[in-house]
Amino acid sequence: MDKEIMKSRLIDLTHKTIDLVPLVDLTVYNVSRELKLNSQNNYQIDFWVKEPFNNKDVNSHHYLYRHNEGDAYEILSLPIRLEKPRGYDYHNK
Repeated sequence: MDKEIMKSRLIDLTHKTIDLVPLVDLTVYNVSRELKLNSQNNYQIDFWVKEPFNNKDVNSHHYLYRHNEGDAYEILSLPIRLEKPRGYDYHNK
């Protein structure tokens, strides 16, 4: 998927509390392939980011929550596409 198209979709899917667009230029890894339903019936998406993102330090674990299943799956598909391949040395790059 083209980077500009991904940015456009992330703008549409951005929540009030977190801007997802910077993910396009960051190192995303260990994206969970499974959506989990939490106790508030929200779908949980989790992944790691090498660089500082959303007021967290480097190599941090991030969680996104969406009530709408379709939005959750679309959001999940974008970090998967951005994810660095298995074996990528994200700690030393």
